[in-house]
Amino acid sequence: GALAPDADECGLGKLSLQLLSVATVEDPLVLVPLFQSMERLASPVLTTMLEVPLAATGQAGWPILGLLSTINLRKSQAPEALNAEGVDGLADEVGLLFLAELSEALQAGDIGALTRAGAAYLNRPSSPGSALAPLTALATQAISNEKVQERLSILQTMQDAMRQVIGNAAELDVALSTRWPLWALTQMSIDGFVA
Repeated sequence: GALAPDADECGLGKLSLQLLSVATVEDPLVLVPLFQSMERLASPVLTTMLEVPLAATGQAGWPILGLLSTINLRKSQAPEALNAEGVDGLADEVGLLFLAELSEALQAGDIGALTRAGAAYLNRPSSPGSALAPLTALATQAISNEKVQERLSILQTMQDAMRQVIGNAAELDVALSTRWPLWALTQMSIDGFVA
């Protein structure tokens, strides 16, 4: 696998190159069943996401989560490659409002608005919806937190939650077909740990 120890290879570097080659395929529809059809790629991605501490992934300097974000963005170029609104928890007003607030804050580059939107979403009464929305909200809290120990705690909580939501290649494909900017925000949240 991509993370197999080899004296001549960097596992995360090899995985990054594999993800880059996948992210740049011409037809975004090819990306729909991506990890279900490529177990040799799914396994190291899942291991990196779920077993390697997110801060350590950031420290390694390889943009694994950024490349997953690129795959997610490429899927958005083909609307039929995205999850149904109900799968993403966008069948209710709360989810739609949160996504709109995130989009506006990201376009404006307003980290404060991003943080406030995420906090408001996390503090609302729980409602049925996608588990990807609260993960996205957690990522907004990690981005803005300048206290290293608190950021690490949020990242650990995120990763623990990811383990509950994404456990196999099919679930990874669903998570990468979301309308939520989860992957970009998660990459942003670990950028501060780059060595």
